[in-house]
Amino acid sequence: MVYSQAFCLLTTTNVVIFPGKRGPKVDVTYVIIRRSGSKVGLMERRVYARSISTSSVTSLSYQPLKREIISGHEDGSMKCWEGDSGELNSTLNHHKGWVTDLLFWQEGKVLFSSSLDGKIAQWSPAGVAYNTIDLGGPVFSLAWSSRKGQLVAGQRNCIRVLNQAGEVASNGFPLMDRKALQVPGHQDIVKCLSCLDNKVFSAGYDHKLIIYEVVTITGSERPGNNGPLKCIFMNPKAHDAGITCLQVTKDSDSSTWIMTGSLDKKVKIWTGDGKIIHTLSFSAVVTEVCYVPDVRLVWVATTNGSITFFEPKSGSNVSEFVDLLELHNGRTKNCMSFKEHTFQLLKYVPDTHEVLGSTSRKDLLSWRSSVGASSCVRRMVGSHIETITFTCKSPLLLFMGSFDGDMLKWERLQMNPFDFQQEELGYREKLLLAGSDEKERRVATKEKWSQNGFLKTLFAESLDFLVASRADGNILVWGYDKVVVGMLSSMQKNGGPGTTGDTDSDAVTNRVAGFACLHILGSHTGCVTGLALVEIKDGKLTSGPYLLSTGWDLTVCVWDLNTARLVARLERCLGGGTDGRKGEESSDNVVTDLSYCSKHGTFAYSSSDKTTYLRRFSLEPSKMELLAILVGHTGEVTQVRWNEFCDRWVTSSEDGTVRIWSPDGSRCEQMVTVEGPVSVLTIDSTNGCILAGIESIIRLFDTDLQPLMTYRGHSDLIRSIVHVPEWNQYVSSSWDSTVRMWACHHFRKSRESRLDPED
Repeated sequence: MVYSQAFCLLTTTNVVIFPGKRGPKVDVTYVIIRRSGSKVGLMERRVYARSISTSSVTSLSYQPLKREIISGHEDGSMKCWEGDSGELNSTLNHHKGWVTDLLFWQEGKVLFSSSLDGKIAQWSPAGVAYNTIDLGGPVFSLAWSSRKGQLVAGQRNCIRVLNQAGEVASNGFPLMDRKALQVPGHQDIVKCLSCLDNKVFSAGYDHKLIIYEVVTITGSERPGNNGPLKCIFMNPKAHDAGITCLQVTKDSDSSTWIMTGSLDKKVKIWTGDGKIIHTLSFSAVVTEVCYVPDVRLVWVATTNGSITFFEPKSGSNVSEFVDLLELHNGRTKNCMSFKEHTFQLLKYVPDTHEVLGSTSRKDLLSWRSSVGASSCVRRMVGSHIETITFTCKSPLLLFMGSFDGDMLKWERLQMNPFDFQQEELGYREKLLLAGSDEKERRVATKEKWSQNGFLKTLFAESLDFLVASRADGNILVWGYDKVVVGMLSSMQKNGGPGTTGDTDSDAVTNRVAGFACLHILGSHTGCVTGLALVEIKDGKLTSGPYLLSTGWDLTVCVWDLNTARLVARLERCLGGGTDGRKGEESSDNVVTDLSYCSKHGTFAYSSSDKTTYLRRFSLEPSKMELLAILVGHTGEVTQVRWNEFCDRWVTSSEDGTVRIWSPDGSRCEQMVTVEGPVSVLTIDSTNGCILAGIESIIRLFDTDLQPLMTYRGHSDLIRSIVHVPEWNQYVSSSWDSTVRMWACHHFRKSRESRLDPED
């Protein structure tokens, strides 16, 4: 078993997704956030350029054709940075005042820049300003209407709209008409603009939020030949102070969100037609609001230097569930708030799924969407979680047993997918009444395991039973409180809401009733390290379910969960079977794990004697025939699992290997060597992929032990991993006192029968 303190294995290279495909070596910072659709919730910092200029950064953009980050500065200069390395490629000098905004027009392959000198410049990909438009006064913001082919500029007291001229310059790039259409409505600086579909959104220092609609003149085919902007909504008091930032976006369900930040220290989220949804208050002035659709989070920068993360639908602050980790000499530290910096600008680049940022110290940062990080992080107060299981019935619940002996039930909140309602399940009073504290038991004394700690859990769906084993040899069984369920069912029969037998009604009844400790199974005299559920099917008859348990007392017990009765007991299970074969039984050897195969009616248990034992299941101990001893590992075998997808046994060991065995245990068919002792082994229930917890990282393998993915985020030994297919997530716990959720990755069989990732 693994008892030593684990250490973080984060490196400065990208994770290996497939053999031979490695990412570049970069200075890495991880913003660990959640998965959205086909995107994975990891933002990896690709660039960190310090003190990029003597002049402050006033605007940011990205040039995808040359993969460059463009920064505008107070001195009128523009700098082009290599997007991956952060190296300075060139400096462009054209404007005579602050570069207030930068905008890249994808279809025309043109970069626009605006300045306080009153000019808008058009730049070719070669970095040449081939056209300059003088608007006669400072320009503060730019936006491009893709549907209408118009450039919108924000000035003092008005908006100006520029159509395409219908001509190209000598270099072949399109020209904008120098004749701009003036649109009234504002009474101060128009600080921010955004375009979506056929609408233009504007906000400024006059506290106003205005929505315009572009009116098209019919009968003309000239590009961009559109009529004036028509004001369809105006909120003259959207904020109590000047509005400094604005972003308009559509979510995956096509709902439109308007997000504004202000000098009044508030961020407001509006519907697409200007109705307020949420008001978020801060302790400092809001400098930037940035919505990242890949992870469905709002990033908010304030003058106090921190970045706060919000879930826009619920308006919940989810910063505590988000990690920002930075490498320092190979190890990580939490850098949620860059105290030495004040973030001033944040900009999302949809073409590259990248977030650009700048600070008051003239530093330039870039995060790009990547893979292999947890989608949600929950830090446990007090002890760490040793074991996790779940029920897939409604309501879907997670159950977690801690090192200190707490059993927790988690239910995900509907409005905030990052947060959970937590409840502790009681049992200590029943345990005391059972007199277990007075029994003489040989209990665990090894590091990080205590007499009260939970070691294994499972959920019996057919009975709605939660089963958990402890280090003191007890097995506890929880179920929905029968008394409360009976009372609620009686109320329903007498005209209460719902009807008995209705699935939704039963789910509500169970949720209200809650869990109660029903039974304590106390036959073991040491740590119970293995639990498995057995249902015997004989034609149409099904008996059980039965519970298999084993542990450090070298005893295999069979329990009838319906009656909580001990049915069979096999002692000295590391000794010889009916065929006379013997294992190495000594006082130092213990059973570490247990798994059952319903297809063949066999069960296997791993041992610290470096072997795994395969037996036939029976309700009679004399018929639990020892079928095979799986020999091959050179270290303690920590886990054993039956993989029904490939009809094979899978084992892991402290020797740093994962092995696949034939169904009868006669031979080892495949083996892979990993980078450390394996403490946890789990099978993906949708495709048979194998997850191995290797110290502080999780490696994902296909059924042929080919590496597919590496998950990083924990900083100490991983203790439990479960696959929750209903959430499309893996859930893991670690000695670092965190519970992390990871996005599952779907794979399809290729022609070579290998698993390839789906796009």
